Amino acid sequence: MKKLILALLISFLIPGLLSAGEREDFAIAQEAYKKGLFQETASYLEKFIADYPKSKNADYGYLLSGIAYLKIKKPEKAISEFQSVLSRYPETHYREIITYYLGASFYEADRGKEAEKIFQKFLEEYPRSKYLESVYYALVLSTLQGAELPQAEEWLASLEKFYPQSELIKSGKKMIAYKYYQRALGYYQKENYPDALNDFQKTISFTREEILLSNSFLKIGDIFFNQKKYQEAEDEYQRVISDFPESMAASFALFQLGTLYEKKRDFKEARTLFRKILARFPESTLIPDCFYEIGLSFFREEDYCLARENFEKVIKEYPGAELAKSALLQKALCDYNGKEYQKALDAFQEFINKYPNHQLIGEAYYGTGNLLSQLGRKKEAKEIWAKGLQTKPASPLTPEFNLLIARGYFEEGEFGQAKIRLREILERFPENSAVPEALYLLGLCSLKEKKKEEAMSYFDRFLAFYPQDSLTAAVAIEKGNLLINQEEWEKAMEVLKKIPKENRVLYAESLFKIGDCLQNLKRPKDALHSYLEVSTFCNDISPWNKKAEEAIIALKKILSN
Repeated sequence: MKKLILALLISFLIPGLLSAGEREDFAIAQEAYKKGLFQETASYLEKFIADYPKSKNADYGYLLSGIAYLKIKKPEKAISEFQSVLSRYPETHYREIITYYLGASFYEADRGKEAEKIFQKFLEEYPRSKYLESVYYALVLSTLQGAELPQAEEWLASLEKFYPQSELIKSGKKMIAYKYYQRALGYYQKENYPDALNDFQKTISFTREEILLSNSFLKIGDIFFNQKKYQEAEDEYQRVISDFPESMAASFALFQLGTLYEKKRDFKEARTLFRKILARFPESTLIPDCFYEIGLSFFREEDYCLARENFEKVIKEYPGAELAKSALLQKALCDYNGKEYQKALDAFQEFINKYPNHQLIGEAYYGTGNLLSQLGRKKEAKEIWAKGLQTKPASPLTPEFNLLIARGYFEEGEFGQAKIRLREILERFPENSAVPEALYLLGLCSLKEKKKEEAMSYFDRFLAFYPQDSLTAAVAIEKGNLLINQEEWEKAMEVLKKIPKENRVLYAESLFKIGDCLQNLKRPKDALHSYLEVSTFCNDISPWNKKAEEAIIALKKILSN
């Protein structure tokens, strides 16, 4: 816009007839302008207008002063000068160009709406002006400043219609494409994907610039990726790679494709794509990410040796990268899963020591505790989990930490301490996946404390909300035992019958205890049938197989009499 505005100036630097004093003073201002001394030009002209208010060239002085202010980036002062001349000299010979420059000044002052009104007025008042081409372009830019993209498109269409060979068309399209791209990025960041998609497509329709095109196609792929439309995403990434093979966008498209193949669990193809980035874009900022993702792909294939190798490459070759920190934690996990326990312990401790404020510090404490627990160092494990909880009290792992610590207290017989941790899970994280086990352990703690009614309430709550959980059978057994102790035989059987056959150990126990219930209900034949089921279908499940055989022998004697 600035080049367009100032290109119109030279035609108007011819002063009219002046007196000797006026001519000399005006010449000083004009000479300053020619030398690029625009602040001085404005000052000289301000004095000229004050000294010769009735000069026939005062209007020209205002015009030149306004342009000088535009040159030194003082558009508000320029607006004042141009408005003054139009107000004081409504019939000025320079009205046409002053009107144009007034619109330009509003534009430079980021007052696009007002600029648009001035330029529209210009079209109405000067329909045959030689500056119409520039005015249409100025209207494109003014409406863009106000983010009125459809209106900007209309003015560009007018420019194309009346001046199809104009060099300004390309610039106008570029500006519109850029505005659509910027707005699309804003929508994308807010996860408003429909509007972002529309604006990226608009960007593509208005530009032939490789950077905008490649990045727009890339972002469209990202939109589809985030919407889980993976085939559409893959198509867009492939387009970027084939149409813009040397662009920065192509490296990101390759990376996203690699991520897509990881989701498909095609880790070999994912690694191929990440390695293409390493080979074709060795200076890319994605290089550490590629080694890291290659490491993760091997980790998911349980090839912990090769996974560790790639994580170590990130740590050693890119120590300043943020991923180097995560790579150290992943290295520890590789050692843990590869049964290199001392190496794993050292790596976890190194992470904890080096990065105590890292967002994954909770995971480091979690892994360290699990490792210590597996090594039989239960007390140390509990202490580490407690430290992790203290370090990151608001971590997503908080419920899990509480559950692990509660298990430790339960095993140590400190049921009251265990219940404090477990209740915290229920109160603070009622939707967390740790809740079912927390309810189960609360019931067991209550049983240990001889609080049978309290235990029953926890088991009832569990069965009401988690009928399909992996612990449901164990809870049903515990509730069934409580009902048996209360001699609620029918209710006990009702609960025990819900235990699935797939859980053979608990199923065998439930069949045996159903047999006991039936005996207490004076139904020996039905009881015998239940014991026989244990003997037939669960004859390898101890101790219920032997107990069932003993019960069968005893019942057959009773029935034979």
